Amino acid sequence: MAKLLTASDSTPYLGANSLQKSFKSYQAEPFIENYKEEINQNMEKVRESFFRNPQFQTVYKNFNYDEPLWVWIGEGDYDYKQVGYQKMFSYPYDEYKFDIGDYITCIYNDIETTWLITSISKNQKYNVIAHIEKTNNSLKWIDDYGKLISYRCVVDDKYLEASPRKIPSYCC
Repeated sequence: MAKLLTASDSTPYLGANSLQKSFKSYQAEPFIENYKEEINQNMEKVRESFFRNPQFQTVYKNFNYDEPLWVWIGEGDYDYKQVGYQKMFSYPYDEYKFDIGDYITCIYNDIETTWLITSISKNQKYNVIAHIEKTNNSLKWIDDYGKLISYRCVVDDKYLEASPRKIPSYCC
Protein backbone atom coordinates (compact mmCIF):
# COMPACT_ATOMS: atom_id res chain seq x y z
CA MET A 1 0.00 0.00 0.00
CA ALA A 2 1.31 3.42 -0.97
CA LYS A 3 1.85 6.12 1.60
CA LEU A 4 0.19 9.51 0.96
CA LEU A 5 2.76 12.31 0.84
CA THR A 6 1.87 15.66 2.41
CA ALA A 7 3.81 18.81 2.88
CA SER A 8 5.08 19.41 6.37
CA ASP A 9 5.28 22.81 8.00
CA SER A 10 8.98 22.48 8.72
CA THR A 11 10.23 21.56 5.22
CA PRO A 12 9.68 23.63 2.10
CA TYR A 13 7.31 22.22 -0.47
CA LEU A 14 7.83 23.18 -4.11
CA GLY A 15 4.15 23.26 -4.95
CA ALA A 16 2.26 26.29 -6.23
CA ASN A 17 1.09 27.39 -2.80
CA SER A 18 4.62 27.34 -1.45
CA LEU A 19 5.92 29.44 -4.36
CA GLN A 20 3.25 32.03 -3.74
CA LYS A 21 4.13 32.11 -0.07
CA SER A 22 7.83 32.54 -0.78
CA PHE A 23 7.09 35.32 -3.29
CA LYS A 24 4.91 37.05 -0.72
CA SER A 25 7.69 36.73 1.84
CA TYR A 26 10.02 38.37 -0.70
CA GLN A 27 7.66 41.36 -0.75
CA ALA A 28 7.23 41.31 3.00
CA GLU A 29 8.40 43.84 5.55
CA PRO A 30 12.17 43.11 5.57
CA PHE A 31 12.41 43.77 1.83
CA ILE A 32 10.30 46.94 1.99
CA GLU A 33 12.22 48.23 5.00
CA ASN A 34 15.56 47.66 3.23
CA TYR A 35 14.21 49.44 0.15
CA LYS A 36 13.03 52.41 2.22
CA GLU A 37 16.40 52.57 3.97
CA GLU A 38 18.19 52.60 0.61
CA ILE A 39 15.97 55.44 -0.61
CA ASN A 40 16.66 57.41 2.58
CA GLN A 41 20.40 56.90 2.14
CA ASN A 42 20.23 58.08 -1.47
CA MET A 43 18.26 61.17 -0.46
CA GLU A 44 20.84 62.02 2.22
CA LYS A 45 23.72 61.64 -0.26
CA VAL A 46 22.03 64.02 -2.70
CA ARG A 47 21.17 66.50 0.07
CA GLU A 48 24.76 66.57 1.36
CA SER A 49 26.26 67.55 -1.99
CA PHE A 50 23.36 69.48 -3.52
CA PHE A 51 24.54 73.02 -2.77
CA ARG A 52 28.12 72.39 -3.93
CA ASN A 53 27.11 71.74 -7.54
CA PRO A 54 27.91 74.65 -9.91
CA GLN A 55 24.47 74.24 -11.52
CA PHE A 56 22.71 75.09 -8.23
CA GLN A 57 19.96 77.73 -8.56
CA THR A 58 17.39 79.26 -6.26
CA VAL A 59 14.08 79.40 -8.13
CA TYR A 60 10.52 80.53 -7.47
CA LYS A 61 7.52 78.48 -8.56
CA ASN A 62 4.45 80.10 -10.15
CA PHE A 63 5.64 83.62 -9.26
CA ASN A 64 5.45 82.91 -5.51
CA TYR A 65 8.49 84.89 -4.34
CA ASP A 66 7.84 84.02 -0.68
CA GLU A 67 8.98 80.40 -1.05
CA PRO A 68 12.42 79.86 -2.61
CA LEU A 69 13.09 76.36 -3.96
CA TRP A 70 16.40 74.73 -4.89
CA VAL A 71 17.25 73.04 -8.17
CA TRP A 72 20.09 72.35 -10.55
CA ILE A 73 19.60 73.70 -14.05
CA GLY A 74 21.75 72.17 -16.76
CA GLU A 75 22.03 72.19 -20.51
CA GLY A 76 19.71 70.15 -22.67
CA ASP A 77 20.96 68.27 -25.67
CA TYR A 78 22.77 70.03 -28.52
CA ASP A 79 19.79 70.24 -30.88
CA TYR A 80 17.67 72.30 -28.51
CA LYS A 81 20.33 74.23 -26.61
CA GLN A 82 19.87 77.33 -28.77
CA VAL A 83 16.10 77.57 -28.39
CA GLY A 84 15.95 77.40 -24.60
CA TYR A 85 15.64 73.72 -23.70
CA GLN A 86 17.11 72.96 -20.26
CA LYS A 87 16.99 70.16 -17.69
CA MET A 88 16.07 70.83 -14.09
CA PHE A 89 16.93 68.51 -11.20
CA SER A 90 15.03 69.19 -7.97
CA TYR A 91 16.38 69.13 -4.43
CA PRO A 92 15.06 65.94 -2.73
CA TYR A 93 12.20 67.45 -0.76
CA ASP A 94 10.02 65.20 1.42
CA GLU A 95 7.07 65.98 -0.90
CA TYR A 96 7.10 66.70 -4.64
CA LYS A 97 7.28 70.45 -5.24
CA PHE A 98 7.05 70.67 -9.05
CA ASP A 99 4.57 69.53 -11.70
CA ILE A 100 3.95 69.93 -15.43
CA GLY A 101 2.73 73.45 -16.24
CA ASP A 102 4.51 75.16 -13.34
CA TYR A 103 6.39 78.37 -14.05
CA ILE A 104 9.97 78.54 -12.78
CA THR A 105 11.56 81.97 -12.31
CA CYS A 106 15.30 82.30 -11.75
CA ILE A 107 18.32 84.38 -12.65
CA TYR A 108 19.72 82.99 -15.90
CA ASN A 109 22.65 84.73 -17.64
CA ASP A 110 22.27 87.62 -15.14
CA ILE A 111 18.64 88.22 -16.22
CA GLU A 112 15.45 87.17 -14.41
CA THR A 113 13.97 84.53 -16.70
CA THR A 114 10.75 82.52 -16.64
CA TRP A 115 10.68 78.87 -17.71
CA LEU A 116 7.80 76.45 -18.18
CA ILE A 117 7.95 72.80 -17.03
CA THR A 118 6.86 70.79 -20.07
CA SER A 119 7.57 67.30 -18.71
CA ILE A 120 8.72 65.83 -15.42
CA SER A 121 9.88 62.45 -14.13
CA LYS A 122 8.93 61.64 -10.55
CA ASN A 123 10.38 58.15 -10.17
CA GLN A 124 11.95 58.82 -6.77
CA LYS A 125 11.89 61.85 -4.50
CA TYR A 126 15.68 62.07 -4.74
CA ASN A 127 15.61 61.95 -8.56
CA VAL A 128 13.01 64.45 -9.87
CA ILE A 129 14.09 65.61 -13.33
CA ALA A 130 12.12 68.07 -15.46
CA HIS A 131 12.35 69.35 -19.00
CA ILE A 132 11.92 73.15 -18.95
CA GLU A 133 11.63 75.62 -21.81
CA LYS A 134 12.21 79.34 -21.72
CA THR A 135 9.01 81.32 -22.18
CA ASN A 136 9.24 83.38 -25.34
CA ASN A 137 5.79 84.88 -25.77
CA SER A 138 2.65 85.95 -23.92
CA LEU A 139 -0.86 84.63 -24.34
CA LYS A 140 -3.33 87.48 -23.78
CA TRP A 141 -7.12 87.68 -23.65
CA ILE A 142 -9.89 89.74 -22.09
CA ASP A 143 -12.06 87.98 -19.51
CA ASP A 144 -15.82 88.40 -18.95
CA TYR A 145 -15.21 91.46 -16.74
CA GLY A 146 -13.12 93.32 -19.34
CA LYS A 147 -9.83 92.65 -17.56
CA LEU A 148 -6.76 91.89 -19.68
CA ILE A 149 -5.28 88.51 -18.67
CA SER A 150 -1.73 87.61 -19.73
CA TYR A 151 0.28 84.41 -19.24
CA ARG A 152 3.80 83.66 -20.34
CA CYS A 153 3.99 80.76 -22.81
CA VAL A 154 6.32 78.85 -25.09
CA VAL A 155 5.79 79.12 -28.82
CA ASP A 156 7.65 76.49 -30.80
CA ASP A 157 8.49 77.78 -34.25
CA LYS A 158 10.75 75.94 -36.66
CA TYR A 159 11.80 79.28 -38.20
CA LEU A 160 13.35 80.34 -34.89
CA GLU A 161 15.78 77.43 -34.83
CA ALA A 162 19.41 78.41 -35.21
CA SER A 163 20.31 75.54 -37.51
CA PRO A 164 18.11 74.67 -40.50
CA ARG A 165 16.23 71.39 -40.53
CA LYS A 166 17.78 68.63 -42.55
CA ILE A 167 15.64 67.81 -45.56
CA PRO A 168 16.31 64.37 -46.99
CA SER A 169 17.42 64.41 -50.58
CA TYR A 170 16.67 61.68 -53.06
CA CYS A 171 18.88 60.81 -55.92
CA CYS A 172 18.20 58.73 -59.00
